[in-house]
Formats: sequence, structure tokens, C-alpha cells
Amino acid sequence: NLIFQLGTLALVVAIPFFFWDLSSEFYEIPRFLFLLAVVAVMFVLWAARWIVEGKVTFIRTPLDLPFLLLLAVFIISTLLSPSRSVAVLGNFPHLHGGLAAFAVYILFYFVLASNMRKISLVKQLTQLFLILGSLLAILSLLSYAGVNFLTLPWTAAQNFTPTGSSFSTTAILALILPFPLVA
Repeated sequence: NLIFQLGTLALVVAIPFFFWDLSSEFYEIPRFLFLLAVVAVMFVLWAARWIVEGKVTFIRTPLDLPFLLLLAVFIISTLLSPSRSVAVLGNFPHLHGGLAAFAVYILFYFVLASNMRKISLVKQLTQLFLILGSLLAILSLLSYAGVNFLTLPWTAAQNFTPTGSSFSTTAILALILPFPLVA
């Protein structure tokens, strides 16, 4: 349980702020690889729990069937696609939109939904997401004001945000808007 909590907390922190300049795409590829690694570890631990307990347990939610149907549609679309490599991996360097990315997202949902059993963890994640969203907004506003908070040359642009684009920052901050009502 502790590893699931730490993995979830690491993802919440890393998704808006994780980037590196060691690949051709600084934002999306590192985040996806980090998500893939964390989901793989969480899934292996979840499967190990099944073996130790001697039973397979799923927490059923109203989103299970829609997500499985969506995955089936992606698989059928991939099989019928004229360019299967793009359908599976996405349009490089952008991985989102491909079957592999959506399969990882859906697996992450199932692992997370079946292992988040405490409401206190959900509240902690919500509060952490609010704090990180505030930090993201502050860093983005400082960047627009000309304050360079990192020493890397490619971060000196006036519209630099840790998420990679102004749209991504706006989307994350818009998703956070209802959180104060919950927290």
C-alpha cells in the first residue's frame, strides 16, 4: 500500500513538472516513460498481491465498461489502420493518441481505482494537486514576466512553462478549478 501511495504521489508531482533535454521531445516522451515505469511497477505489485492473497480483486466503478469499450475501439482502429505503427505508437514524437498510450492510461486507471481504498489518500492527493497547480501558475506567470527560474538556455523563452506549452498549463489549471470545492 505504501508503494502504491508513493507511486501515485510521484506521478502527481512529476506529471506537470517532469521534463528533460536528453530526447528530441523534452516534455511528452519523458513523462510518458515515467508514467509507463510507475504503472508497470504498480501493476506488478498489484499482481503480486493477487498471488499472496490467493484471489484476484477489482474495485468495480461505473467507468470500467466505458474504458474497456474505448480500449476495444482503439484495438479495432489499430487493426484497421493503414499505418499500424502510427496507430500503435502515436505520431512521433507525440505519443499521445496511440494505442500504447491509451492502454497505459486505462491500465493506470484500473490499478489506481482498485488500490486507492482510503478517502484520506484522495484528499491528500487533491491538496497536493492544488499546491502544485498554484506553483505551476506562479512559475508560468514569472516566466511571462521575464523571470528565468531555471538556468537551462531553452527555458529562457518568455512563454516557457514546465508543462511544455501554454495550452497544457491552462488545461491543468482548468482541471484544478473544481478541486477547492472538494478539498
